[in-house]
Amino acid sequence: MARTITPQDAHLIMNELVAQATGLDAVVSTDISSFVSAGETVLATGMENVVNALNIVLNRTLIAARPYSAKLKLMQALDTGIYSNRLRKISYFAQWALPDGSHNTDLFTNLAAGFTAGENISSGTAQSTKSQWEQHPAMPLEMNFAGSSVWQDCITLYDDQVQIAFRGPEEFARFVAGFMTEHGNDIESQKEAWNRMAVLNKIASCYYYDQAQDTEGQVINLTSEFNTRFGTQYTSAQLRSTYLKEFLAFFVAEFKKVSQFMTERSAARHINFKKTIDGVDYAILRHTPYNRPRVYLYSPLFTEAEALVLPEIF
Repeated sequence: MARTITPQDAHLIMNELVAQATGLDAVVSTDISSFVSAGETVLATGMENVVNALNIVLNRTLIAARPYSAKLKLMQALDTGIYSNRLRKISYFAQWALPDGSHNTDLFTNLAAGFTAGENISSGTAQSTKSQWEQHPAMPLEMNFAGSSVWQDCITLYDDQVQIAFRGPEEFARFVAGFMTEHGNDIESQKEAWNRMAVLNKIASCYYYDQAQDTEGQVINLTSEFNTRFGTQYTSAQLRSTYLKEFLAFFVAEFKKVSQFMTERSAARHINFKKTIDGVDYAILRHTPYNRPRVYLYSPLFTEAEALVLPEIF
């Protein structure tokens, strides 16, 4: 409820509040609506006629604006640069080891009088490797990231037209700084919305490739893993509530094991591109050092875990 501009006598309410706080009177419900000023969006003292939202200045002005920083910044894309609109990523297929052509081994004789590279055949069986200098060029995989999704933001600054609503240049400058801050916050909100969209797209793509391709471990159902490990049949809701302590301990162990495994160079737990040349299958192997992984965790669950479980554990 808004208050009138004229002063209001508040000594009775103040005495009542003090008496309750000091134990002189019993605590009762007290109406303080006439003691607290609520914000009024319109004050009938005349409006400037440019933005039609600012009253003619009578008093002190408080600018209600603070900078906001977009969340989920880990998902923000790499900059392709001013003069290009495409990002190219090159990976390499791992190659298999070959039989040694520079030594005589239990499989092949490469060094002998009259032997020539790759031409030593006996009873249809090769006696030596194809060549001591067999060519094996790198096998790159090129992926292009391109396309543009565009929008724009705009804010108009009036230098003189709304100055009647302020007491001086300093107050007007704070007003301008305030709406520029909020304009920046609008952009940060757009960045955050984009980041959230990218996170959801990444989660969906992991589910898709885990099911559509022969790829191990891109998606791990912790409820299923817990039940398999301990021979139980708990639901996800039960693990997040009744058995939160047991589930959290299991999660920490699984998280550490997966983190350790991801430091190993492997075809598991990422999109597994394959290539076949002359009947030989090749794959791209990747690894993630300990200083490179990026993790998103569901905050409400771990807030509860921190408050309810960790004190008991430690």
